[in-house]
Amino acid sequence: MKKIISIVKILFTKKYVCFYFVIIFLSFDFHSHSQTIDYKGLGELPVGKKVTEFAPGLITKSETFERVVAFNPDGSELFFSTVEEGFSNQRILISKYVNGKWKEPEIAEFSKEYNCAEPFISPNGKQLFFVSNRPPGNGWDFDIWMAQRINDGWSEPKRLNENINTNEGEWHPAVSSRGDLYFASARKGGLGNGDLYIAKIENGNYSKSENIGAILNTEHNEWDPYIDPKGRYIIFKSDRPGGYGHMDMYISLWKNNKWSEPKNLGPLINTKYMDDTGDVTPDGKYLIFARRNNWDFMNIYWIEFDNFFKQ
Repeated sequence: MKKIISIVKILFTKKYVCFYFVIIFLSFDFHSHSQTIDYKGLGELPVGKKVTEFAPGLITKSETFERVVAFNPDGSELFFSTVEEGFSNQRILISKYVNGKWKEPEIAEFSKEYNCAEPFISPNGKQLFFVSNRPPGNGWDFDIWMAQRINDGWSEPKRLNENINTNEGEWHPAVSSRGDLYFASARKGGLGNGDLYIAKIENGNYSKSENIGAILNTEHNEWDPYIDPKGRYIIFKSDRPGGYGHMDMYISLWKNNKWSEPKNLGPLINTKYMDDTGDVTPDGKYLIFARRNNWDFMNIYWIEFDNFFKQ
């Protein structure tokens, strides 16, 4: 129960401590993806170090909570989450790119009856991952589910097994090109209330998930990992001391077979409020994230990712 209360506080508390931190630019080749996505119809494209609203009026709306955007690799579909105050009535919506135009989003078929959130499409476009408290889950016990691509649609979702899911909540799945699954969990035995975990793919099946360890996890809270398809970097959010606000986003690089010390993404991304769930588009061009300005509604923003990190 203490963990559930803590999660709610993390998501919607209005208290924050503001810290000052020098933005660190990383010299790293982030832009090596081959996909081409047509972003026409999604509003003003961010240029350089400018943060802009993502698809205002279509996806981002003034009096709603939206978070977590996932494109399929060829750019013909995008999924995103909507949620109400208190993280109730969570739904995943889908918009399709047809005849040069993004269609009005509709609730995904698998999300109409149950709470579903935090979609992620595998780099090969064949699997759709998301979290849900549909049975056997309940309340804050969200588990990770997966649907397989079938022609132009998706199979009936299946819950991943106990190598991944517990009765204490799993969140924000992300998968590398190799197939390894990264996620966050509030399960017992972690370093903090929420930690980052990995389940490696072995012979086509997921091994028992493991805590990523103290390089990334702290006694505080780490949530919502995004893993680069090639495994070169990981982005996540944390309320560890030294940030700009309540929840900040961090990045760590995979170097010499270990994760580097996480670096705060700086004041262009992180504010004194809550900055949430940073995911990168399949072509590597943009970082898409949610922000709760003035502790009001949560909306989606984006920024050029590759140029932002060049020195």
